[in-house]
Amino acid sequence: MDEGLVRRCLAVFLLLICSCCVGLQYDSLENYSNDDGCALILNSPGRTSAYDYTYNLLRGSQTPTGSQMCITYEAINRAYYKARKRINVAQPHTEIWKPEELATVGELLLDISTTLAQM
Repeated sequence: MDEGLVRRCLAVFLLLICSCCVGLQYDSLENYSNDDGCALILNSPGRTSAYDYTYNLLRGSQTPTGSQMCITYEAINRAYYKARKRINVAQPHTEIWKPEELATVGELLLDISTTLAQM
């Protein structure tokens, strides 16, 4: 399977998973002109902990105040690269994936979503 195709499939699946998570760090949609950097736009304000709020306040990023939030491609790519450093995804030699090979993709997706939830 082509690595680019695998990445796109993983990104779409990850976006579906991320839309259900409540602990994600979001950026306000107003920060992006013409939706250039948004991988996924959510119609509700993002939730965050007091720690995340304080961390982002000291870092200088704006707090999400709008009614729509944006998960950026950059955040997804960063989470993907961190996960790939830790998890070796199987490279099957046939077109049909074995369950243990497919399980490595699931582990990668879980790690990516966990990383995004902690951002």
